[in-house]
Amino acid sequence: MTNEDQAQELEALAAIMGEDMWTDVERAGSHAFYISPEGIDAETESVGSIVLVAELPEAYPAAAPSFSVCSLADPLWVSRFAHRGAPDLWLPTAQQLEALSAVASSSAQQHAESEPVLWDVVEAVREWLATHTLSAAPPPPARDAGMSDLKAQLDGAELSEDDLELDEEDMDEEMIDAVREVLVLPRDKPLERKLDMAEGMKANSKAQRAALKEVWLALSHAQRKQMVASDGEDDSDDSESEADAAAAAAATATAAARGGGKKAKQQQKQAPLPPAAQRPCPRGHSLTAVNCKPADYKRLDGNEGNCDLCDVDFLYTQGGYHCDTCRNWDSCVACGSRPAAASKGKSSKGRKK
Repeated sequence: MTNEDQAQELEALAAIMGEDMWTDVERAGSHAFYISPEGIDAETESVGSIVLVAELPEAYPAAAPSFSVCSLADPLWVSRFAHRGAPDLWLPTAQQLEALSAVASSSAQQHAESEPVLWDVVEAVREWLATHTLSAAPPPPARDAGMSDLKAQLDGAELSEDDLELDEEDMDEEMIDAVREVLVLPRDKPLERKLDMAEGMKANSKAQRAALKEVWLALSHAQRKQMVASDGEDDSDDSESEADAAAAAAATATAAARGGGKKAKQQQKQAPLPPAAQRPCPRGHSLTAVNCKPADYKRLDGNEGNCDLCDVDFLYTQGGYHCDTCRNWDSCVACGSRPAAASKGKSSKGRKK
């Protein structure tokens, strides 16, 4: 019988992962998770997917869990995660399975004793897959004249696919009402229940953001497009605040001139654009030189970025690099202006903005 803390964590995970979580009713404490990197362009990119099996002692989280990693090629898991269809299965080597097991164990050990670890372990495995298994997808087979509804929508869409991609940091409590407006009942009743559970979680917590992202990914292309288009209409309200922004800028400049706003003055001073980046992001996208906050972060306050390579904070107005495709990956000038082989630090995404 699970304890209360364990039961609450499993309930939250079930709400977040939905059918991607499977519980063995005949084996207490045994849970399996289908894990695959998110935000992948299936037409141009291929990536590995695996099953992570967690064995939870009755006393967990006070007692440490154990993990094992399995290939989806096993017919057992193909049947249990049948909703994923029949994609071309990635066949991990024994060394890759061993490395993934080590990632899961290491992630769990980084937490304090009696602290829930399952979601962070899932995310650590997901990040490893994104970093080590991402490759170009094989050319798609020729398509006949019968185009899918999704393709037809894309052909006539004014919004790009990048506009319809949101990252976990874009998910916040304010998004809940926007999602409700595009749900079509009773068809979307399961999504409405997931949204209700997300709304009951701690506002803007990691668990709530993850739950909202699951709902977002389950929406149809048309629903996402409707939400983004509605958000674009709301941008018209920005003009109403331009006067306030100008007044605030003037006040900042005045304070700086009087010696009382040194930091604000430094943030307002805009340096020239840095030279073209000499390295791509970990997914191979070219980086854009910036000397102001990227448009992807327009809803976030402040002017400070964080380098996803060396984890150093920097001011956008002093120069940096941004991946317009990933939309949440940045580099300082020192790292981005050197070839990849010369840059040291993290090879994957660092701290969220």
